[in-house]
Amino acid sequence: MSHLLIHGPGAKIRAEEEGAKLGRVSHRFGEEGLKVADAREIVLFTIEPPFYPDGTLPVAIIGPMDDAQPKTQDVLLKSVEECTDVGLVLWARDAGSIAPTIRSRCLTYWAPLAERGIPSLGEAGKELLEYWVAGHFAEAIQVAISHSKEIPELLEALCYLVARNWADYGHLWIRLRKVVRYWNPTLLSLVGAMVEND
Repeated sequence: MSHLLIHGPGAKIRAEEEGAKLGRVSHRFGEEGLKVADAREIVLFTIEPPFYPDGTLPVAIIGPMDDAQPKTQDVLLKSVEECTDVGLVLWARDAGSIAPTIRSRCLTYWAPLAERGIPSLGEAGKELLEYWVAGHFAEAIQVAISHSKEIPELLEALCYLVARNWADYGHLWIRLRKVVRYWNPTLLSLVGAMVEND
């Protein structure tokens, strides 16, 4: 069977949905950053997958691939190439971060944002974005500092807004994705993204 590669701002949600369609999602790899050890576990999963008496296909969700080092991707390639007894659903925010050898062996899908569950940017987020886009970094940082407990929520909402208004804010995506790839983004990582040189 062909494995799936789902990329885009809605990739994680779509990966879960597609995995459930393929069979039974029994494993998730990379939720704390995809490492070589995870790739080896994936190889073991493909060699000795769970057996379901009703013939349900075992499925593994793998990602975010954005964080996978080349060595990790090399280990994964063999599973993607040769494994037919399980379903592998790889996901990434940016497909460009995935080795061409892996991309070429998967069915690739773009995952836009779903309409449901879109977080509100809120007044703080609007103010932060306005300052950031205008290049008023000191003011943007001050807003971020005063809402430091809400950084994960602010970043999630910013990502949704950027993706939905690509023509206006697409230039911020590269910076944002460097921060949101972490499960617990910090104030310092957001500040770093804002003031980073292009």
